Amino acid sequence: MSALPACTLCGDRLEAGAGPRVRHLRAEHPSTFRALILRLVTPWLYLVVVLSFLAFSLPAWVPIVALVAALAGGFALRRRVAMGSGDASRPSPGQLLRAGGYGAIALFALLSVVVALSRG
Repeated sequence: MSALPACTLCGDRLEAGAGPRVRHLRAEHPSTFRALILRLVTPWLYLVVVLSFLAFSLPAWVPIVALVAALAGGFALRRRVAMGSGDASRPSPGQLLRAGGYGAIALFALLSVVVALSRG
């Protein structure tokens, strides 16, 4: 049998499964837990903005402002979490973008650009 998994942030031993890991993250690392929730929710919120843009014929700047706000909020929160966890090195914006999982936002942004261009 393999050894119990350990938390990558503090090294504590964890039970197998996602539930104990999420409970540990929420209890021991609340800022990292909030950053994880933001990463999971942000693409869906942006999708709601894009769908509202399409359904209600909103101005073309609405999805662009939403995209900038989502990226800026994600960068700020991830930097704060990285600096608050005792990590001496500050992640660059490029590292945050690669590690941030913003692929879904990029697809939604591409969709909104295509729709804005097709509207004329």
